[in-house]
Amino acid sequence: MTAGLAERWATFWDAPEAEPARLGLTRLLFFGALALDTGQQLVHAGRYGAGRFNVSHLPPGLDALLPAPTAPGLLLLTLTASMLCLRLALGARATIALPALAACLSATVLWSQLDSYQHHYLMVLVTVALSGAALLTPEARRDGEIAPWGFKLLRAQIAVMYAWAAVAKLDERWISGVTLNAQLNVEWARALISRLSDTLGVAPLSVVAAGAVAVLVVEALFALAWLTPRLWPLLWPLGVAFHLSVEALDLKIGQFSLLMITLYTLVMPAALARGLGRLAPPVEPTTGPWAWRLGAAAVVGALGLALPFSTDLLLVGLWVVLTLLITGPSPTAAARAVLSAALVVGLSHSGELARDYYRFIGGDARVRGELPAAVAAYTEVVRLDPGYFSGRVRLCQLLTAVDRAQDALPHCEEALRLMPGQPDALAAEAAARAALR
Repeated sequence: MTAGLAERWATFWDAPEAEPARLGLTRLLFFGALALDTGQQLVHAGRYGAGRFNVSHLPPGLDALLPAPTAPGLLLLTLTASMLCLRLALGARATIALPALAACLSATVLWSQLDSYQHHYLMVLVTVALSGAALLTPEARRDGEIAPWGFKLLRAQIAVMYAWAAVAKLDERWISGVTLNAQLNVEWARALISRLSDTLGVAPLSVVAAGAVAVLVVEALFALAWLTPRLWPLLWPLGVAFHLSVEALDLKIGQFSLLMITLYTLVMPAALARGLGRLAPPVEPTTGPWAWRLGAAAVVGALGLALPFSTDLLLVGLWVVLTLLITGPSPTAAARAVLSAALVVGLSHSGELARDYYRFIGGDARVRGELPAAVAAYTEVVRLDPGYFSGRVRLCQLLTAVDRAQDALPHCEEALRLMPGQPDALAAEAAARAALR
């Protein structure tokens, strides 16, 4: 039995990757999804270094030497990481771009414990592993691609993730259904559980417990299947369906499901992978020696992190220069850099993302008692989203607190127009009118 396992282990690592198109498709979809996930973290950038307080993930001795992160520094790191993801999805050479991405993600995740999404730690491991496959293989360095063994290492990492997820659920609260039941807040899921419990004549929690055990078993089987190529034809549809169901249950885990679905291209049926692989752009040609570019990028990045302030123009200028230095200043790279910049800037200034960026800043400032800063932040919130009820109420309260009740009243009235009779808005309006007497 031991000999058989050793043989299968050797076969897993030694077997060639038969479909290069599969790897190109994975690069396109995975880094595209990671760009979206990274871009959505821009809303939190303004909170880093709030009150000059920070707790990193580093050991206490190193933590004491590390300066507190700043909002401009985290904005630059996050923007650069998002742009590098898009550049890699669009065909940037992985030799420098991928290690730079791994460094940016590692910095944003490890610098502060404010980042609390578990899958971000996984993304650090994934990008570091793929960086090794781009740097440690001569053919990969020459071609600017990721060596196939890197994707095999990625499969092994995913198997470990599923195995650990199953082991972590060997807990009484999970097996009894208590933990999962607390996370199920979607109406259709609650209705389905109620119907099943009535049909089977059991308590609703028993139905949830059965589902919790099923999740544990499925994750354990996925761990095995990711290392067993013969099971991939079954693993691909089941895995995609599993993560789609997780997303449908709205379990508040960020973009983890989307990222995992894109990685399932690694076990997708060969014919489908070859067909969809035509969508992946080719890797950009080399642009000459890279050592000076890497040094210049380090200097530009250090200057950006040291900035005590930020503006869109300044950040985007630093960002484009930094990524062009990393990926190479060829005409193709410049065109794709502009496209990436347009996509990420458009995302960062659109809808809820931009609104929530200022909402988080305002919330932190309010908790620390820095009311003028909170007023400025919430003024941006309602400018970006005039119909945001909670923003109107909070701005009304803050303006009243800084003796600007006359300015507060229009926001109270607008909040009541949006939600007539809402108690918080009525209380805020009453406080503003009382302050004017």
